[in-house]
Amino acid sequence: MKRDRAVFLPVFIVFMSLLGPAVLCSTDAHAETYFGGMLGGTFQNTFTDVQDGQSDRYSDLKMKNSVVAGIKLGHYFSKAEWFGLETELFAIAPRLKSQTVPGTGPSCPCTLTTTDPALRTLTWAFNAVVRYPGEKFQPYAGVGVGLFFADLRTPSAKADNAVPGLNALAGARYFLTKDLALFGEYKHIQASFNFDRAISTGAGSTALKGDFSSDMFVVGVSAHFK
Repeated sequence: MKRDRAVFLPVFIVFMSLLGPAVLCSTDAHAETYFGGMLGGTFQNTFTDVQDGQSDRYSDLKMKNSVVAGIKLGHYFSKAEWFGLETELFAIAPRLKSQTVPGTGPSCPCTLTTTDPALRTLTWAFNAVVRYPGEKFQPYAGVGVGLFFADLRTPSAKADNAVPGLNALAGARYFLTKDLALFGEYKHIQASFNFDRAISTGAGSTALKGDFSSDMFVVGVSAHFK
């Protein structure tokens, strides 16, 4: 966990050093700060490049979809209305389907069995965002780095992980009033997880390593302060 904090802290300091002065200057007629909440669902979750603690490799694991819920805070700058910085926090809880997949490697022939374990991730992301600053309709897109807090739970075990990863988004915002807007947003996240002693192999428990990614769509409401 100390290593994860060492990765996260510099990113947080840089982001806040940029966002803080921007928020303080939000009285400028062209600057804009916003806060919003969002709700939606994932429509594609994958767990690929799967390995265990003995460096055996397995077929990709199938996953279920999940609800998404989160909040975001951002700011567009007065001297470049099309550019902004944003931080967001959102959670999903997909599950690995119950399955047995074949493996190859030093310990094989072997199989890996999952019994519907819950994978929960809380993502804290920092994004650079660009938009078309229309009066009523504003399409936008962004990309950034996220810190992924994840845990994998089975009836007999729990394993935690916290790693940096990719966060990307694209969406559109429609203003109902000058200060209130509805938005719809596509999101994509990906990170590499390493869960210690998380999965049964038939001969005890082992680590589970792999690349996790998720695509999702959310809708939300945001309040804007100019």
